[in-house]
Amino acid sequence: MSREAEELFGLGSKEVLGRSADAVLADAETGAGVSAAWGGGPAWSARPSAGRRGDGRPVPVSLSLTQLALGVGATGWLLVAMDSEPAHR
Repeated sequence: MSREAEELFGLGSKEVLGRSADAVLADAETGAGVSAAWGGGPAWSARPSAGRRGDGRPVPVSLSLTQLALGVGATGWLLVAMDSEPAHR
């Protein structure tokens, strides 16, 4: 986790790594997690969301989700969350 991400979300790497994206990036307005926004469809990028800082305050973010091949028959996901303002420039 980058220093910028720690500043944006108010959380350190130890508080984030190993937790589900739904727990860390739940929508501040609805409480819905990333999986609800994704809906099981194909990968997507630059989807705006109202994320949540560690202290509960909302933070506008853009999300990008990409499926990864992790070996024979194994897959995973790469989720990138970024500050919405620079992401849309």
